Amino acid sequence: MQHLLTRPLRQTSRRLQNKFLKETVEIKVDYEKAGVSSEGCAPVLDCYYNTLTEEIGRKKHKAIIICPGGGYDWCSEREAEPVAFRFLGAGICAFVLRYSCVKKRFPTDALECAAAVKYVRDNAEKFDIDPDKIIVCGFSAG
Repeated sequence: MQHLLTRPLRQTSRRLQNKFLKETVEIKVDYEKAGVSSEGCAPVLDCYYNTLTEEIGRKKHKAIIICPGGGYDWCSEREAEPVAFRFLGAGICAFVLRYSCVKKRFPTDALECAAAVKYVRDNAEKFDIDPDKIIVCGFSAG
């Protein structure tokens, strides 16, 4: 993937002229099952995916879940949507996990990431992705 991230933005953004959709969904996490309080937790997932057209048809794209850094105090914007656009421009559906930025003990972050993977898998048909080709990418705290 290094070639994708080092390619000039101009080259990648040309591919984004095709229509894509963005939606934000709340991620449901069963914190109590792991003995963790849900107080202050409100993870959301920004979903970036290509529109289906008759010309292109279904392709079963790969998907990536991006977990931005931010030291668990915030989600870094420079490691969120700009990274998602790079992958989207390469034909990979991108999902940005905006995890809970509260001082919580392990496994809060892992639970939220697992819930994001489950959501993407459960909605593979909607996003036109292959549920067996989902990867997770994290920066720093992500």
